[in-house]
Amino acid sequence: MLTGTRVTTIDREGHRLLMTPDSTTPAPLAYGQLVLALGADAVRLNTPGLEHAHSVNDIDDYHVFRDALAAAGTGARIAIIGGGLIGSEFANDLAIGGYRISVIDPAPWLIGNLVSQDDGEALKAALGGLGVDCHLGDLATLVERQADGRFRIALRSGTVLEADLILSAVGLRPRTGLAEQAGLAVARGIVVDEMGRTTDPEIFALGDCAAYASAARPEIAGGAPRALPYIMPVMTAAKAIAATLAGQPTPIRFGPMAVRVKTPALPLTVSG
Repeated sequence: MLTGTRVTTIDREGHRLLMTPDSTTPAPLAYGQLVLALGADAVRLNTPGLEHAHSVNDIDDYHVFRDALAAAGTGARIAIIGGGLIGSEFANDLAIGGYRISVIDPAPWLIGNLVSQDDGEALKAALGGLGVDCHLGDLATLVERQADGRFRIALRSGTVLEADLILSAVGLRPRTGLAEQAGLAVARGIVVDEMGRTTDPEIFALGDCAAYASAARPEIAGGAPRALPYIMPVMTAAKAIAATLAGQPTPIRFGPMAVRVKTPALPLTVSG
């Protein structure tokens, strides 16, 4: 386990990884087979002023956000940009923690890409019971920082919100830069076949960074390999790739899988 180590280059011809100069493992690291489990980056919108928003995508982000929450104090007003899976879960948790929450999303109901309208509206009502204020079918067009450090958020509808903190939760983008530098095929993630192999047979990819051929559906993006940024697909792919690396070739087969929405106000499980 090499902590404090950042890989900068995959040398496919030499079967080695190159590190940053200040890495704890500065010498090239040889590999026979390689698995890329790089995750994804938080998407950041180019809305003016939204550079002040927090996003939480790793442990360092989490510590920064927790420190900001502590400084703002219980009862602080928090605007969440994004009413999808992560935004809704944050809204529930923060409301339970005593914060005043506003959720902003252009979709007409919460988690609109995953749940039905009835379920999305039921979740909105349940979160409303915790004091969460949802602005759906709307979006932030301008964020202005005030002299006291708080924020004014102008919405397309003309509504103006005030917030002590802003959290951006508008989705994830697979981390593909390292794979692209190495000349591996990249589409909506690092493209892998049914075995989890990239276009280099010695390199595999799994998790949020991967676009799985096994997950392709004719009705979705014309049947192109696609990312599955949920826990069960990660576990399914990891088990299959581990078996293959251990000498038992195992295709990745995604059967019906459940996505649990961790919103205690209205727990939801989506199967498909």
